[in-house]
Amino acid sequence: MFEVRCLLKNSSIQSEPRTLNFEQTETTMKRIAAFVFLVFPLIFFAQSIDEQRFQIGVNFSTDICFRSLSSTDGSASSNGVIYQRNEWEIPKFGFTAGLNVMYTLNNHFSLESGVQYSNKGYQTIYLFVNFGQLNPSFPEQVKYIYNYNYIDIPLRLNYSVGKNKIRFISSMGLTTNIFLNYE
Repeated sequence: MFEVRCLLKNSSIQSEPRTLNFEQTETTMKRIAAFVFLVFPLIFFAQSIDEQRFQIGVNFSTDICFRSLSSTDGSASSNGVIYQRNEWEIPKFGFTAGLNVMYTLNNHFSLESGVQYSNKGYQTIYLFVNFGQLNPSFPEQVKYIYNYNYIDIPLRLNYSVGKNKIRFISSMGLTTNIFLNYE
């Protein structure tokens, strides 16, 4: 099971200049995400459903993390800042990994919960900086990466159809995100 969820992240600075085309980056990220979602669904459970009511498993997912700002006051100054931030900020890759426990209710329904660690956030395009007097040792462009770390506690109801090795599973539920820190 893959979950595409991300919020905010912490800041570190990289000073290697590079020109980014947002549309090209967005298209590339969509292609990578589609490949990962179709080829690498990484959830494993220890026993088959027919043998045990309780199952223990691990999961890992790559996440495309971003945010989009919007204004509630409608002022020109707020709209200008929000427009600029939405232009500068771009998605970044994060991840979620954890342990899950699943309880089988019957042949079609099961409850699942667990504990997961998530790294979420966003980043900026390379931005030009001006330190006043030019010093060759100072970078001319910087890129900020915001990383936020969470403990996630999911609670899902799963519905499965199929027999033996091929089963289709649909899930719905809630996840509580507990903020740990930012880097």
